[in-house]
Amino acid sequence: MNNIILFIISIIVLIVFSLIDPLSHRKFRKIPNLIFHVIGISLLLISLAFLIVSEFKFTFLIYPGIFLIVASLFLILISYIQIKKHFLTAKGIVKTGLYKYIRHPMYSGIVLFFIGLILAVPSFYVFVYSLVAILLMIWQAYEEEKFLFKKFPEYKKYKKETGMFF
Repeated sequence: MNNIILFIISIIVLIVFSLIDPLSHRKFRKIPNLIFHVIGISLLLISLAFLIVSEFKFTFLIYPGIFLIVASLFLILISYIQIKKHFLTAKGIVKTGLYKYIRHPMYSGIVLFFIGLILAVPSFYVFVYSLVAILLMIWQAYEEEKFLFKKFPEYKKYKKETGMFF
């Protein structure tokens, strides 16, 4: 029973953060947006950690799962380092580094993280949570692209030259 409650809380936090996040980039100033992200991501990680701990069972799939999780964290970190100047302000399109090949390498890293998590913690709740998170990341990327098309006319050309996630 406790796992169901924990799962429901985790899903609610995930959905609320994911729905507010695209709006935060347009409505909040830089510092409030940063605070929103720190609080939101912290709540996501805490709720996810509790869910993982409550559902963890050791299987051989933990090894490829951990490999994908670690690789995803490097991908997210490198993506952030390459875009950090423009991260919360959207003052230009970054077309260097990973962004030369992939329009959303940070989202790709997050999707890879959740695929690794499904392998590392094979549980129904973790699978559903991860699937919802992946679908929300894809939706968020499409929403972000709508915004970028309006703000940067050259984004259309950039989209033709690069893949969305991989």
